[in-house]
Amino acid sequence: MNALDNLDTSIALPAETWCLIFEFATFVPGIFCTADGPAVVAFTHDRYNHCSSRRVRQSMNLKLVIGRVCSNWRSLVTHLLFECISIKNGRQALQLAELLRDTYPKSNFLDANAKTWWTKRIELVIDGVVLWTTEHTNAIIEVLQHCPNLVCFSTAFSSSDPYLIYTPSLILALTKPGMKTKIKRLELKATTALFYAIAMELKSSLEVVWVLPSRRAPQKIALEKQELPKLHTFISGIQDGPCFDLPALQILVSCDTIERTSHIVRSGGTLQYLNMIDFGSSIPYLTLCPNLRTLLLGVHEITRLRSNNFLELSHLHIHTLIIECTNMFRLSLTGAGSDFVHRYLPALLSGFFLNVNFPALKRIRFIFSEPDPITRLEPPPLTMLSSWRKWFEECHLQGISIEVSYDIEQLTSDLWVPLTLDLVQEHL
Repeated sequence: MNALDNLDTSIALPAETWCLIFEFATFVPGIFCTADGPAVVAFTHDRYNHCSSRRVRQSMNLKLVIGRVCSNWRSLVTHLLFECISIKNGRQALQLAELLRDTYPKSNFLDANAKTWWTKRIELVIDGVVLWTTEHTNAIIEVLQHCPNLVCFSTAFSSSDPYLIYTPSLILALTKPGMKTKIKRLELKATTALFYAIAMELKSSLEVVWVLPSRRAPQKIALEKQELPKLHTFISGIQDGPCFDLPALQILVSCDTIERTSHIVRSGGTLQYLNMIDFGSSIPYLTLCPNLRTLLLGVHEITRLRSNNFLELSHLHIHTLIIECTNMFRLSLTGAGSDFVHRYLPALLSGFFLNVNFPALKRIRFIFSEPDPITRLEPPPLTMLSSWRKWFEECHLQGISIEVSYDIEQLTSDLWVPLTLDLVQEHL
C-alpha cells in the first residue's frame, strides 16, 4: 500500500489535534513554564543563551515549514509564530513596532485575531555594543501594548546595561491595565534597586523570578521589606538582594548564603526544592524544611566534610539528591587525579547516603559538566571502577536509582539518564 493512500484520512484530523501535534513538535523546554519549577531551574543553567536561542530558532524554522505545507496548516500554526518574540537590537524593536502599528491599530490591539494576541514571552537579548536610545525603548513599550496575554518578560540574556533599557514608562507598560493577563515570570539582569522596583509593580502576579547581576557596581540601599504572595520559584544570582517575604516559596536557588538562610528561616515550611551548594554552613537549617523533597549539593562540599559530620545531614522526606560535579572540581584534583575520584569519592558516597539519614530517598542525580582539555582527567582503568560498581549495587539493593545529566543539552532540558560505569569513566 502506498503511504499516500492514507493522506486524506490524516488531514481530516480535528484542528485541535493538529494544534497539539504542532505544539509538541515545536516545543522549547522551559521557555514558557510558570508552574513547573524544576523545568525553570533547568532552563536557568543556560546562562549564556546557547541552547535556548538555538532551540527557539529551530522551532521557528519548523513552524515556517509547517505553514508552507498547505493553507489549513498555515492557519493553524500562525498563532505559534509569535509565541516568543526575541529582540536583539533597537532596529528590530522599531521594525516590529511599526509592523504592529500598521497592521493592528492601537485602538484594536486587544483583537484576538492579532498575531501578538498569542505572544507569551518577550525577551530582550541586547548586545552591550548596540546603540540604544529612548526611541528604541518607546518601541519596546509599543510592542508590549500589543501583547495582552504576555506571561514572561526577560532581559536575562542581554549584555547591555539595563539602565539603557528600563524607564518608568517601560515598567508601567509591564503592568498596564489593558493586559488580559499579568506577567507571572520575570527574568532580569538588573541591579538590586531596579529588580526591587519592577518586582514591586508586579508583586500581585509574580510566580517565577530569575535575577542576575548587572555590570554596575552594587550599591547598599535600604529597601522596605515587601511580600510577593504568589512567588513559588526564586532563582537569584545577586549578592545583597532585596529581602522579600515569600509565603508560597517552593523552589529556592540563591548564591547568597545570608539571603538563602533568611528565606529558609521564613519560608522553610513550604520549601520543596533547595539548592545548597555550600551546605556545610546550612546543615542546622534543614530541620526548618519539613516538606523538602529535592536537595542539590556540590560534590566539593561532600569531599570537604569529614565522615563524622555526615550524620548531621539527614532528612525524613527528601526523595531526590542532586550532586553537581563542575569542571572547577576536576581542576582541584590535579594532584589527586583519578585515584581520588574513582576510589575515595564512591566510598564517601557509600557512607553518606544511608537509609538512616534519608529513609525516603529514591534517586541520586549527578550533574557532570562537559570535560574540557584543561580539567579532563586521564580515563581510569576498569579495575579502578570497582568502588563505583560496589556503590551502584548498594543503591540498587536499597531501591535507589542513580541518574545523570552529562551535558548542557540534557541539563537545560531537565533530562536525566541512568548513570553507568561507561559514563563515569567518560565524564568524571
